[in-house]
Amino acid sequence: MNFMTQNTSQAPLWLDIKPQYIDENFERVVDYLQNQCSNVNDSFYKATIALMEKRIQELLHEQFAMPMSREEALPVSDLTYAVRLLAVYLLLGTEKCTGNTGWFAQVYVLMLKNLLPLVSKDTSTDFIMLAIEALNGKISTKMPYGWGEVRFFAPDIFSYKIINLTTKVPASGNASYQNKGFLDFDKGCINILPFSKQAAARLQLVPSITAFNDKFALLSGKNDKVKQTELGNIDALEDFTRSFISSQRGVAVQAKRLKVYEDKDSFKVRVVGKEGFKVKLQSIDPEFEPVTGYLSCEGLLKLGFCDYDFYYNLEVDDILKVTKKKGACLDISDDVKSYLVEDKAQITDQYAAVVTSIVQDSKGQDKIYMWTQDGFPVQCLRDPECEVDVKEGDFVNVMVTGHGKGNYYGVVNVRINGVSETQVDRAQAISDFVESIVYDTYSEPENASDSEISPIAIKSLASMLLIHQRNLSQPSERYRLLCVARVLAELVDRREDSDYIAYLADYLENLVHFAKGNYDKLVPLQPSVELAQEEAVIRRMQIVEILMAYGDDSRNDRLEEIIKAGNDPLLQKIAILVQSCNRIDDVISKAMQNVIKREITKYLAVETEGETDLEEENGSYLGIENSRQEFKTSFFHAPANAKEQRQEVNIFKGVCAFLNSQAGGTLYLGVNDLGYVNGIQDDLEWMRTRIYGAYSGIDGYIRYITDRAKQYFGLGVTTHIEINPLYDNQVIALNIQPYEYNIVELEGTAYLRLNNESVVMTDAMKRQMMGRRIGSNKDSAANISNLKEAMADSRKVILRNYSSSNSGTVSDRNVEPYSFTENYKQIWCYDLDKKANRVFSTARIGNVQILDEKFTCSHLHNAGKLDIFGMTGDTPIHISLELDLMGRNILIEEYPQARKFIKSTESPSRWILDTDVYRIEGIGRFYIGLAEHIKILDAPELKAYAQEYRKHL
Repeated sequence: MNFMTQNTSQAPLWLDIKPQYIDENFERVVDYLQNQCSNVNDSFYKATIALMEKRIQELLHEQFAMPMSREEALPVSDLTYAVRLLAVYLLLGTEKCTGNTGWFAQVYVLMLKNLLPLVSKDTSTDFIMLAIEALNGKISTKMPYGWGEVRFFAPDIFSYKIINLTTKVPASGNASYQNKGFLDFDKGCINILPFSKQAAARLQLVPSITAFNDKFALLSGKNDKVKQTELGNIDALEDFTRSFISSQRGVAVQAKRLKVYEDKDSFKVRVVGKEGFKVKLQSIDPEFEPVTGYLSCEGLLKLGFCDYDFYYNLEVDDILKVTKKKGACLDISDDVKSYLVEDKAQITDQYAAVVTSIVQDSKGQDKIYMWTQDGFPVQCLRDPECEVDVKEGDFVNVMVTGHGKGNYYGVVNVRINGVSETQVDRAQAISDFVESIVYDTYSEPENASDSEISPIAIKSLASMLLIHQRNLSQPSERYRLLCVARVLAELVDRREDSDYIAYLADYLENLVHFAKGNYDKLVPLQPSVELAQEEAVIRRMQIVEILMAYGDDSRNDRLEEIIKAGNDPLLQKIAILVQSCNRIDDVISKAMQNVIKREITKYLAVETEGETDLEEENGSYLGIENSRQEFKTSFFHAPANAKEQRQEVNIFKGVCAFLNSQAGGTLYLGVNDLGYVNGIQDDLEWMRTRIYGAYSGIDGYIRYITDRAKQYFGLGVTTHIEINPLYDNQVIALNIQPYEYNIVELEGTAYLRLNNESVVMTDAMKRQMMGRRIGSNKDSAANISNLKEAMADSRKVILRNYSSSNSGTVSDRNVEPYSFTENYKQIWCYDLDKKANRVFSTARIGNVQILDEKFTCSHLHNAGKLDIFGMTGDTPIHISLELDLMGRNILIEEYPQARKFIKSTESPSRWILDTDVYRIEGIGRFYIGLAEHIKILDAPELKAYAQEYRKHL
């Protein structure tokens, strides 16, 4: 199909086809619009805009009619196309967009809704803010992107452009919407009421539930308001929401006077059921009184179709175009005939066909009836000059020569050109044809008022809230957003969507109850009949069924069935963990049970993307005690069952053990034995009333601990202890580096970290450790000690005989040292000769000479960014790799800091490394050494490095 994009004296061919054909020729349409956008008064350009607006209208209605339960399964290709189509239309700046705020808002918000799943979750807040401003008429209709961003579409770049769209002052008052309740704007925030506008004017209403930084508020009477103390209680939120929605459903919406279809009118209908061998239909245009009847194809019988063809090949919810005949007869014949003649069977088109019958007409001539591979009937008279002698069942090639007229309208005449090697399956061909006459549009009237918000935009906003809530960390915060989304769905009378959101809320509530140990509150999910067939819904039901088996040995057989079925890796993993915990719960500690339970919650990712803390009320979780971390609830108060009642001695036993270990570790204050943060408020209060002097507040607490450490270990050892507040000053972390120069003792006894305990070291253990430390540190221990001394006294040093791998030289470096990296592998210094902050490897220093000169450039000290491979730089390079078991293990062994950037996948033998690096050489050397164990997911610079490396082989 050719497009006349340069010669405007002739209409482009695609202007004569249906709006849906824009989809098939989208790139050409974009070419035409871009080339002709300066000729806005050209008649062909105007016709193009009109066709584009029809397609946009169809897309709006399609997505409004689509249940939210199906939206999460939309493929990326569909979302991408919808964004590009809407973006092209908005870029045109049509008169309808610039002159009708309501029309522009629904198109713009729908574009945001389709774009949101394609981009980073960090953009969801910005997108929802833009949607709110669009609904209130504050978004400029001048788009911030150009034709290039649409043609070469990259979601992240496009979203960056969108987020920078400018706003404007609304031309009129605040927009509103009234249906099942009332929505209006107040100072840029959305208020939703469970009453009509008229009833609300007589009531004193207050915000009861707010969400999204108070941008959404559900209003109620003062007596119905959710108490401040219950805003984090999911049960209280659910009770309020149910009552709110019940009031919404009771709002009487004033009925509009509907039009009436007359006989011979053509209109669209939806298949609503099959009864006997009849197809039941119902009209869908809400501007007309509904018409219900049965499908008829009376006018197609003589062509070869029959009622059974449509009965067997149509599905419920299919949309057709019919003509109303007398009674309840809804005839599809006119639409099928016009489709055949005007769209399908064009003159000179060629098809493969099967001969279905040969009969003699009134003149005694053989008439041959055939069925094409595209599913429609054709016919011709036998041609005596044709060399092909056909009979029933033969496969032939035919060419369309004409169409019947008058009473024979719909007949397709052909000429047989020869035998066909293509075998035509008539049943399949009819099935394909029936599918091709099904429409994918949904009709709904446009807003009559420019100030009235479109229900399509409101539904799109509710869908965006569903996506955004998955990124939130607090379940109660997520639940409040679900409440708002549910109320919005009810507002536009989308009860199916409201039921789906309620189902998601019930699912989230079950996950929270499980995570908090409220196993008696777990209840089976009960979705509506319509939802129960959705794959994602069924999966969540099974997850809750597995969770209900936790701690219930009687359900182990059901768990075994799920494990053996192996149909879903996620369900299988959760079932295995629950079954394992059931079998060993009487032989493991509560802390270990908690670890297994948390591992289960980690896999509950169907509705808990991001870092959701399902145990919100239990506090943050730090894991379990192991060889690298220990938990203490207090610095001053010993547990009742502790052998040593001097709590600070208990604390420093752990510190001593980490100082003597090879890897060091962290001792946390304000964390209980199960790994949950419970805070240090009691310690701070005790210190305020019992310890006088300079020790007050969080800083005084840290100074007190530091001073006590100096008294137990001395200043030299204490430099290996770094103390930092965490979690908004609720936790104090003592980060302890191993003391590499000697064995550290506490009150004459040396301790060593062994698994999750601090044990007394034997003489044999001391000798072994000293031998290992002398061997490994003899070259660098003195250098590290001198650097620490220089840092403590703010003195300059000379790094003698420093061996640089970058320059390949050995030279002295005049520096001011100020910060070690992990395990003293590197040190940040200000290079006084090069006037820059640089990182130096301690292993490459010949020796350290401490100078008498004090620091002169302290104000310039700035420890730069260091990636997990020890590389520095200013510009981050993103990498995403998939590792097998060997690749993961070697990475963690060689680069321990990589552990926090490694994520598990559904496969038990694959992991994802997702991080930024500052130079490609570090990751490049690691990748080249283990290429067969690593798959590059997203790292074009790494691919280029590896390809360049191959040239040197």
